[in-house]
Amino acid sequence: MKCPHCGFRNLPGTKFCGACGTDLTVQTSNAFEPFYPPRAWGRQFRQMHPEAEIARSRWRRWFPSRQPDLSPTETLRQRTERRRMRRLIWLTAIRSLAGLIPGLGLLMEKRAREGWQLLGVFVFCVAVVALCWRNFLSNIALLAIAVLLVYSVGATFFAAWQRNNLPTLSTLQKVGIWLTVVSLFFWTYTVGLAALNFWFGLAFVPFGAGNDSVIERGNMLLYSRLERHLTSIEVGDYVVFDGRNANVNLPVGFNYGDYFAFRVGATIIGRVKSFHRKVDGTEIAIEVPMFIGRQEVWGQAFVPKEAVQGKVIAILNPPPKRRWLP
Repeated sequence: MKCPHCGFRNLPGTKFCGACGTDLTVQTSNAFEPFYPPRAWGRQFRQMHPEAEIARSRWRRWFPSRQPDLSPTETLRQRTERRRMRRLIWLTAIRSLAGLIPGLGLLMEKRAREGWQLLGVFVFCVAVVALCWRNFLSNIALLAIAVLLVYSVGATFFAAWQRNNLPTLSTLQKVGIWLTVVSLFFWTYTVGLAALNFWFGLAFVPFGAGNDSVIERGNMLLYSRLERHLTSIEVGDYVVFDGRNANVNLPVGFNYGDYFAFRVGATIIGRVKSFHRKVDGTEIAIEVPMFIGRQEVWGQAFVPKEAVQGKVIAILNPPPKRRWLP
């Protein structure tokens, strides 16, 4: 017996609907329809409900000794509702990616006031970064942009969730979603750095350099690896090279002589002085600051072409010296 109000199929002789409580004693023209009990898996039912037969075969495969107790019609209805909810949640999550541009996602969700405010703050922070690139204010602006990105994606997600009339979330679920958003940003940052290093040959080098007029100790440098384009190195460029097997020519008059083999570290920054072509390949003379005790001297490290790891592109830290190298 089908309920005329909600469509729920009840057992024959039921006086009240088991779903909505409607009085079934008042009969209507379409109240009597074919009823299939929970275990009625006949040929006619399989022809009318092929999805139920598929579900039954799966159930038998995993639970051979048990049979489902729910009504097949109600199971199909619940399955359809779950699919619709799952589709809405995925669409909401994908739509929230528009919040990667702060304010754009909220504008798409018809929250114009909040969206324009967020977009205005984002444009202001970008302007501060562009105008104060060598100032500490650029660091604050970059941090503000990261916070705006996280807030924009989260706010867009909850706005789309509310617009699609999805179930109300508890406080714990909202906290979990915010933590997921923050974690995704951290993962995106890490994967982005790895992609820059792997595909484009960019890497950050936070280590000490010599007391050079351009590069000082404690700078954080951005350099480009040069395995495939070593010919782009010119005289005067700052390069990162492996100095473990380098021969260093010290200035004449130095206490320990004018030439000796000097073992230095595996990652050294120096300035290209000249190129020398030899039978076994190209040798590069690189000016390197040397510290012998308390005395600092400038020597020339002669290294093979294969020892050069990359070319320094920019100084990222500290902010007063942040700039791209010529």
